[in-house]
Amino acid sequence: MSFRVSSAARNSHETLPCPKKKKGLMRRILTETVRAAVAQARVKGELSSQEELAGLAVEVPRIASHGDWSTNAAMIMAGMEKKQPRELAEIIKKNIADDNGYLDQIEIAGPGFINFTLSPKWWYHVLREIQR
Repeated sequence: MSFRVSSAARNSHETLPCPKKKKGLMRRILTETVRAAVAQARVKGELSSQEELAGLAVEVPRIASHGDWSTNAAMIMAGMEKKQPRELAEIIKKNIADDNGYLDQIEIAGPGFINFTLSPKWWYHVLREIQR
């Protein structure tokens, strides 16, 4: 038996479903991770602004190839820091601590989005919770 995948399915912008609770948990984890990276960069003198990150968004990208999650942190900081968003994204990226090993990849895309791809460790965690 073989299966055909339609071109619509291959080009789908959907990602794997994630239980709502775990989706909210990962959003909180990534939001705090980004905030901590910004704080760390400020301590190191790489960022000077002490303003709150109003408008910080951590969202599932519309296009699956852009990772599992994405943040606009660098773009909302550009005005505060008087730097280009991609430069800020690099600073934030290098200050991200992933102590839990939940992130497989962190990439900078477009004008300064930071895209996160979750590691198998995170997905195993989600599957264990579903199994319970």
